[in-house]
Amino acid sequence: MPSSCSTLLSIAACNSQPQSFVTLPSSSSSSSSSSASSSSTTSCSTLVYAGHGNVFHLPLNGSNPSPQSLSQPENASKISCLCSVKLASSLSSAADSFVAASADGSIKLYSSLSESPTAQSYPAAAATVTCVAALRTKSSTIIACGTTQPDGNGVTIYTNPTDAPTNVGQDKNLMVEALDVFTIKDTIVLVAGCALARSNQIYVFSAPLTTDSTPVFTLAGSLSGHQDWVRCFSSTASFNSNSTSLLLASGSHDHKIRLWNFQTSKDKVDSHIEVYEDVDVDALLEDQARLCFTVNEDNIKVTLEALLIGHEESVTSLSFSPKSAVEEPITLLSSSMDRTLLVWQVTESSGVWMPVARVGSAGGIVGGSVGNSLLGFCCAKWGQGGEQIVAQGYGGSVHIWSADMSVQPPLFTPLPCITGHFAPTTDLSWEPTRGTYLLSASKDQTARLWANTDEGWRELGRPQVHGYDMTSLVCVGGGRARGGEVLHRFVSGADEKILRVFDAPGATIKLLSQLTSYQSVDEDDKERPAERAFLPSLGLSNKGGDGTGEEKGNEEMDDGGTDGNSFGLPSERDLGVETLWPEVRKLYGHDTEVIALASTAQSLRRDPMKKIVVASSCKSRDAKNAGIKLWNVEGNSCIKTLEDGHKSSVACLAFSSDGSILASSGKDRRLCLWSIDPSTESNSSKLQLALDGAHKRIVWSLSFCQDTDEGNSVLISGSRDMTVKVWRFDPSAKSISNLQTIKFGESVTSLSFAYPSDFGSGVCGVGFESGKLKIIKLSEDYSSHDVALEIENGHVATVKKLAWRPMDGGELTLASAGLDHAVKIFSVKL
Repeated sequence: MPSSCSTLLSIAACNSQPQSFVTLPSSSSSSSSSSASSSSTTSCSTLVYAGHGNVFHLPLNGSNPSPQSLSQPENASKISCLCSVKLASSLSSAADSFVAASADGSIKLYSSLSESPTAQSYPAAAATVTCVAALRTKSSTIIACGTTQPDGNGVTIYTNPTDAPTNVGQDKNLMVEALDVFTIKDTIVLVAGCALARSNQIYVFSAPLTTDSTPVFTLAGSLSGHQDWVRCFSSTASFNSNSTSLLLASGSHDHKIRLWNFQTSKDKVDSHIEVYEDVDVDALLEDQARLCFTVNEDNIKVTLEALLIGHEESVTSLSFSPKSAVEEPITLLSSSMDRTLLVWQVTESSGVWMPVARVGSAGGIVGGSVGNSLLGFCCAKWGQGGEQIVAQGYGGSVHIWSADMSVQPPLFTPLPCITGHFAPTTDLSWEPTRGTYLLSASKDQTARLWANTDEGWRELGRPQVHGYDMTSLVCVGGGRARGGEVLHRFVSGADEKILRVFDAPGATIKLLSQLTSYQSVDEDDKERPAERAFLPSLGLSNKGGDGTGEEKGNEEMDDGGTDGNSFGLPSERDLGVETLWPEVRKLYGHDTEVIALASTAQSLRRDPMKKIVVASSCKSRDAKNAGIKLWNVEGNSCIKTLEDGHKSSVACLAFSSDGSILASSGKDRRLCLWSIDPSTESNSSKLQLALDGAHKRIVWSLSFCQDTDEGNSVLISGSRDMTVKVWRFDPSAKSISNLQTIKFGESVTSLSFAYPSDFGSGVCGVGFESGKLKIIKLSEDYSSHDVALEIENGHVATVKKLAWRPMDGGELTLASAGLDHAVKIFSVKL
């Protein structure tokens, strides 16, 4: 059977920037004009969002599918903004292209989301791109990029991947926070929102719309009025019998939204009339021109249509509904850091713009960690042709509502949201008895629980929301019926000196039984420490409760009804507040921050009555703090500190398959093997062997073979020296031999031996600094190997951890975590 790999889960949170996602119409639907749209009927639009350097996409059809990731280059830089490509008014085909710009200045144009999407690379910008806008004409695709760095480049404009870009407004030393580009009649208009301390103007550039030449933009003038940074734009077209007009909405840090009316007429206007800063712009009449300019035969006048006041914090994004004004009134969606979305329409009676609906989510404890508090919305857009709202929370969660605008007030129904880590993931651990769920830890200060539901792999819990960046975790619960730890228990380490122990509450057991194939068969499931848990204000320790809602007084309820959905999956608010696990104990002893954890939980597969031992290491510059501590978690005690092995930080720990041997290595490149005695009385754990210079550079990962016969003797190590070494340890002779050295072209950062399966033993996953993932198959005597599989769509940054799901035979399931914020789960066939 040929080797293959399918992706079961590929997820990371959306980047916390205003332009981190776009909604694209279906390729089979028709769409019209540039400027955002006249009538558009889509069968199924697509959500595309950026998670660190990954680009994820999924259809907005209400079926709750898993996101898919586009292939990206190794070590891809963080994507700073995305934008869809608008169409000039002369074009009518569907616009399903988008532009991705990155922190390193790279710019790519994706033509479609087909099975093999193509990306055109443009010359890199000189600085981090903070905003981007794009327009497709008959002759070219115009891409405008801006940056907030005051380098004098202004707005950079690309028209061809092979040509050098041009700059406009460089004499103004613009710090550009927002861009938009649209067509009005035969004129292309580019607007740039500035983030200058004393000049928060909107600069307007114009160029004639031609079919046979590259447009050349010139400064037409500026629009004043905003009192703080201009953060966002949105434009839409509307027509009347006398002239062509277009509405441009601009949002700012001053909490206000301004609607500008761009009008063209046959009447001649002065070629350049502009209102300057010394004029009280708010004292001008609405129909009084703020700016007038002429491009060829187009006479364009800009007036202030309306000033919208409703948000209490910075306005982060604006989006006009793609539905035509013929079907329903022009509708504007705005998002803000005040944790609300407002839907604006013109009232029929008075003709005044008013908010007709308010949608939002409390997202957890007010003022709490980002892991359980929404903080605000970074971006919001219409999807599915105006029948859905998609909004991005500051913590990366993507919220989706179906919108029924035919009723008054409009009705919004929540759909399952997209969640994931919004900082580098650092560790993974499977539930040790059956692989019921996967736990992940991240520098976003959360531990998350992923399980396989009828809808695929989903986040079903957030057991720990911490105040420190998390570095490690390990599942240890095998069940007291087996004489060990309580079922569903894990130990976590963070940038602090203590270890924290958590037990699953009754609510988590019920949720797993409801949404997954998990069936409660252990007495531990009936006697949980609490029904649920809560995090006290200004506290770091989750407290158990009876489920009556402790600290509800410090929690805001949701105006948009996000407390549930038709799929039964927990909402973002529930994940951050209702799915916490109670902290049952702390383990003290380290003098510096914890960096690595390992446990003997895998030995339960061989001996269900085996006592669980947890090993931990911490940051160290000397031999004193380089000791490894062994813990009896159930007994809340330190069994022993293993000393005289290392002289600096121990970066990796690994237990043998039966838990009798512990391997350790790290910064000092020394490989140490320890015999482990799980008893707390007269513990005899000691150093069996130490090999100096096992590698030439720091050792990042260790893993023991999980085969029954070789589980205590064969281990594998990976290092920054670009090699993987296979070792055989003889406990009786206290000797070790190198069976083979495998050379790669880059640093090896993570290793994991698979459990015995239908594909035999000796299967090992290898993760690299670039984000690549490979599966190697060792020979029966472990002296040779073959690369069995190179996994496509791996990570785009360093792989931090690999972990195989404990299963009895059958297919292999591999989980991986990377510095690109992503957690990925693969089904592997060899």
